[in-house]
Amino acid sequence: MVHAVLRFPAGCGVCAWKVRNAPEETHATEGMSGTGGETRTGVLAWAMWFLLAACPSALLLATTNLLCQEVTTVPLLWVLPLALYLLSFILCFDNPRWYRRAIFQPLFAVTLFLTCAV
Repeated sequence: MVHAVLRFPAGCGVCAWKVRNAPEETHATEGMSGTGGETRTGVLAWAMWFLLAACPSALLLATTNLLCQEVTTVPLLWVLPLALYLLSFILCFDNPRWYRRAIFQPLFAVTLFLTCAV
């Protein structure tokens, strides 16, 4: 047990040491533009990324909470919404053919409107 506990921090330390001693790599975009290829991300973009990442997690928690309060309190009932949540990630990020923005953006808008109306 002690060996398994010590292996992870030792592995992290070795990885950190190797990265610290590694030379810096140049980005492929540096040769394409004269400004070095770097763009700064604004605070509004960071906030939007944070809020968009928090929305699915909040919806998963709300769904699980509603199931446990209104339906029944069964141990491990939270596994069903979590499985659907993870399946949606598989469908969206597995292959570009599964997720077509032209279909899902209008569908999201309609669903959002119906959710707010209810």
